[in-house]
Amino acid sequence: MVDKREFEEDSGVEVLVVLGSPDKIDDKLGLPLSNKERSGGFLLQVLDFLTVKWAVTYAVKCHPGVSPDKTGKEVKNKPSADQMRLCSEWLMEDVKKYKPSVIVCLGEMAMKVFMGGNCPKSLKAAGKGRLCREDMPSVSVLVSKSPGILDSGNVSDKAYQDLVEEYRRVFSLANKIAVEGWSEVPIDWELILDPKEALAKAKAITADEVFVDVETSQPYKGENQDARTIWHPDCKLICVSTTWKTVDDKYKTMVVAREAMTLEIMIALLGNRTMWAHNLLYEAAAFWRYFGINVFELATECLDSLLYNYLPDQNVQVNALKDLCVNAFSTSDWSQPIKISIEELYTLWEEQASSIRKESSRREKVLAKIAAGKKPYIKNENGDRVEEDPNTWEPLPASPKEYVDLRDLPLKKVAFYCAQDTFWTARLVIEVLRKKERQPHEIAWDLNKKAVEALAKVTRLGMPVNDSRVK
Repeated sequence: MVDKREFEEDSGVEVLVVLGSPDKIDDKLGLPLSNKERSGGFLLQVLDFLTVKWAVTYAVKCHPGVSPDKTGKEVKNKPSADQMRLCSEWLMEDVKKYKPSVIVCLGEMAMKVFMGGNCPKSLKAAGKGRLCREDMPSVSVLVSKSPGILDSGNVSDKAYQDLVEEYRRVFSLANKIAVEGWSEVPIDWELILDPKEALAKAKAITADEVFVDVETSQPYKGENQDARTIWHPDCKLICVSTTWKTVDDKYKTMVVAREAMTLEIMIALLGNRTMWAHNLLYEAAAFWRYFGINVFELATECLDSLLYNYLPDQNVQVNALKDLCVNAFSTSDWSQPIKISIEELYTLWEEQASSIRKESSRREKVLAKIAAGKKPYIKNENGDRVEEDPNTWEPLPASPKEYVDLRDLPLKKVAFYCAQDTFWTARLVIEVLRKKERQPHEIAWDLNKKAVEALAKVTRLGMPVNDSRVK
């Protein structure tokens, strides 16, 4: 390891810089940045501005060899997948040894070896914010370009200046996080009931604040769509959430509806009725993923409150809820038949056909009892044994339906199809529960909590999440 400031190796560092693979000189001497020319010297100058202890290591520990390119010039090979996998274990040993609070991965190779299965597809996809490994939630991970582009000796002035500005941004942020820490102050959640107030606050975001649309994870600074960032040292943090509380003097959070939803749509659909934040589960997952703040318990409490207080309001359900969810939140219209796979349709068709056959056979036995002068009995909804009257029977369908409607499905299948769209889903599940169970609240709570856990798990694993359902 290399550090221009003297310190005991076992004492640890605040910032650990991870490069891709060593060049021949570094490989021969066994020390990173031994070659002070070009990229090595440039990076040493950058690191010298840090006010905290730092160290440098390589993701791949050995020089991968060289091969001639099309012009016959020797270029460094890319490490194989096996090399990267084996070296990742040694990289983890470096992390344990130095105990950094910030890790800066320079180059796609360094990022992929360190992040492993949770790695973004590219440096561009990683964005400019904080990443983290699930097993190291307290370590902030920043990524940037590799300084190796300087080793070609044919770098334009613009490319050089771009790299200088990029490293100034990344390492100033790394230094700031290492010195001040990353805020993990618990958030005090406050539900904003007035949609006009929420959207007015969204529109009032200033140039020194950051708005984060957590549904698409495409944050932007002010109205500049190109300045994408999750967090920046000279900005306050504004994030979609159910709060407008100051976390500390540098961080703020707020709730609005989906960013694309206009004030006119909100007023027309809701008619100034009670409204709550869109996709609370996405918001909770984004807080954990980007900011290291766990608010899933708070999100569940908000959902519990909704189930008790808002969903029983028939006016909200009838007048606004369907259009609100379908038009504003881009959810499906669950009152319409849904498309599912042929295999699953066949399975459901067989289930319905079997149910029809069983009920038909049962009714034949009841009629046979009556013909024999016996009284048929059946248990009612209260569990009491009462005489069964064939005149109250509803006619059996001639055959199962050729389509599947969610309202015809068993409760478990309803929950499977609707695990994500919290507001519309909760209303539909409660309808089914009221009809079949009479006591919906406790079961509905459990369903929503499972949805929170499912989204949390797939998001932490870096799996893609469909807008409407967790698969």
